[in-house]
Amino acid sequence: MKHDSVTCVNTRFAASRAVLVIAVAFLFSTGNSQEKGMVRAFTTDFEEGTLRGWTTVFDAFKFQPTLDDNPAVRRRAQVSQHQGRYWINTYEKYQGLPGQKAGETQGEAPIGYMYSEEFIINTPYISFLIGGSDDDVPCGVALQVENNRVRQARSKDMKTLQRIYWEVSPYRGQKARIIVEDYATNGHISFDDLQFLTQLPLNVLPSQIEGEQTAAAAASPVAPKELNLPPAHAQALEALAQQAQAAQKAVSEELEKQGLGELAKQMEAEKRSNQIQDASGTLAFVTKMV
Repeated sequence: MKHDSVTCVNTRFAASRAVLVIAVAFLFSTGNSQEKGMVRAFTTDFEEGTLRGWTTVFDAFKFQPTLDDNPAVRRRAQVSQHQGRYWINTYEKYQGLPGQKAGETQGEAPIGYMYSEEFIINTPYISFLIGGSDDDVPCGVALQVENNRVRQARSKDMKTLQRIYWEVSPYRGQKARIIVEDYATNGHISFDDLQFLTQLPLNVLPSQIEGEQTAAAAASPVAPKELNLPPAHAQALEALAQQAQAAQKAVSEELEKQGLGELAKQMEAEKRSNQIQDASGTLAFVTKMV
């Protein structure tokens, strides 16, 4: 009888342990539930090797997405920890295309931003990987809802990508865009694996969750038409316009000194103007935005 009792207790213990294991496994499997059955109009992980559904402005994202851990080819100590094979890193210049060489970079000088196609927020959480570096001018990721910037994350000088979670339940049912920004001429942005979550993973730290509007996002003015861009964007465009005007003025003064005719002035000014536009970015886009 004693042997039977021990056997019974062991059996019950084993059964309870099995139930506990199943329960824990269930919790972990449902704690990071991504939105099911939704086909986005834009890529969220860049594994197609393209920027499908994203609009880019200026040159920072010209050679994106980046293929594999391109910084590791240069023997950088920090690993990128991106998801899959393709990701965003505006410092890099390697997509695996003919003529490109692994390890190549475009540097940190180019500026620009890219924004997603519009979508409807229908999950309480949005998550993504972010990294990069920045100076006084921000590099980061923003969420724009109905022409208002409600969430913003900075790159925080992290070469290894870190996961961020946004609590967005107050905006469910509203139209939104994701904006990835690099306005620093001495910095860059890394971005990957955008997710729309119905629940948070169990191991998420409070420091990883951003549920309040940041001061930087709140201070951003409402820009005309499609995008609400931060002050840094307006400052960068104003600086480009001033450079173009100064160059054009210098050309005119030089031509006056040389005593050239009006026709020669126009031809030379047009030539220099084209060079200025190539160097400073798409001024035609600026005109459309303002």
